[in-house]
Amino acid sequence: MIIPQVPSRGGIHYIWPGLQPDSNNFVFQDVSGDEAVSGAWTFAEWMVAGSGDYNKTKDVLVYPGDSIAICFALNPKTGRWLDRWETSPGAIGRAAGSMYSISDVIPPQEQTNAFGKLTQALFVIELVAGATWNFGPVTFSKIKIVAETTTTEWCSSPGQQAAFRFTIANPVARVNGNTTYSIKWPKFGYGREERSTKLTPAFIPLQNSIEDFVAGDEL
Repeated sequence: MIIPQVPSRGGIHYIWPGLQPDSNNFVFQDVSGDEAVSGAWTFAEWMVAGSGDYNKTKDVLVYPGDSIAICFALNPKTGRWLDRWETSPGAIGRAAGSMYSISDVIPPQEQTNAFGKLTQALFVIELVAGATWNFGPVTFSKIKIVAETTTTEWCSSPGQQAAFRFTIANPVARVNGNTTYSIKWPKFGYGREERSTKLTPAFIPLQNSIEDFVAGDEL
């Protein structure tokens, strides 16, 4: 995930990749937003239930041009998820004294498993409290999804929940056995929003569970 320019003030802006079950009542997400510090981006890992309850890590400052490599990975033997992220500062971040960092979280299994298998991968621009899309294009690069599924349509035709422009660069699908597909997108980018006040995700619905999801530079 590439951090875009800083939003103009007014409302709260979020960009994030994440996972959720078919029920949509839980989301496992790595979020950059300006809720914690107005006029600046911060980054944190979130787990949010449909009831509004949530857990999150401490917010850290990130800067336009920073690259955040994100990996959600499921251990099929234990059923536990790992969320790992690496932050590589761009020119603005380096000038501000930011340095390369790597962190990870193994969330409680009872939280990630309570709502069923995580079957949707999401790439979201979220605008709340009257916010508008005023921070330019958003890019997710070198995306890889490994999932148990028997179809590949979702590789080239993701769903969307609001009118906006997006581009996908040359998706590549590979199969391992009968049901496990590996999908790679060199780049997934949002261009311009058509309606400025709605949640604007693209989501990848799968028939079964996601085993590995990398967004950003590959780990």
